[in-house]
Amino acid sequence: MKRKDVRGPNVSAVWLMVATTAVVIGPAPEASSAQESPAYKNLQVLPQYISRAELSEIMLSNLSGLGLRRRANEGCLFCHSGSMDVPSSEWDWASDDNPMKLKERVMMAMVRDINGGYLLDLPDRDHPEAEVGCYTCHSGCTNPMPLEDLLMVEFESGGAASLVDVYRRLRARYYEADAYDFRVSTLVDVANRLVEMDSVEAAATVHELNIEYTDDVVAHGGLIQLRMVQARRRPASTRWSLGITSSKRSARRRRFDRCY
Repeated sequence: MKRKDVRGPNVSAVWLMVATTAVVIGPAPEASSAQESPAYKNLQVLPQYISRAELSEIMLSNLSGLGLRRRANEGCLFCHSGSMDVPSSEWDWASDDNPMKLKERVMMAMVRDINGGYLLDLPDRDHPEAEVGCYTCHSGCTNPMPLEDLLMVEFESGGAASLVDVYRRLRARYYEADAYDFRVSTLVDVANRLVEMDSVEAAATVHELNIEYTDDVVAHGGLIQLRMVQARRRPASTRWSLGITSSKRSARRRRFDRCY
């Protein structure tokens, strides 16, 4: 199938997420007597003479996809340069000083190429034809990294306490928004990865966190197994003081195996 050129003025068909309001955001374009439509400065992915309504539609879609606030253009500062201390009309919208704007250009070009190119090659597409947008990956949050990977990054940089703190904050903010996978299996997978790193105590902490929020039998079982591992790793003198002899542990293990 021939791929359509999505670089022209008809850009609204490229985007899946379409704003449902008539709110207009961003700067007013400069008037030009040589063109039918006024021109914006420093547009590199979108057409130079895009209408203000089309540009606002796309920018509102971006805000929605990343879960950014629309009030007083506050969310626009995620990519653009400015300050809430001054009116947005005084911001330098054309500036590239914010590094996030450069990333946004790459992401918008990627969305354009997927919708206007790769998806057109799919055979037997459903109708209406689905397209991708910011929300497809970001799901209403600025960091599209899966929750499991994000928590592992936090553990590597700040330990178990940092992991738990980030999980609590993300769950409080995004649980109802369905932006992250808060199912029991996510924390179970995190705990398993920590065990592979020989961070058994951190894994136990993650299971305890899972139990706190879900009280799920899988999390309880994982914690029990980790506690048994920790008990086997204790020095023999400690095990004797706790009344855990080798024969007793073997008998308990055999009973556990029969049950599970």
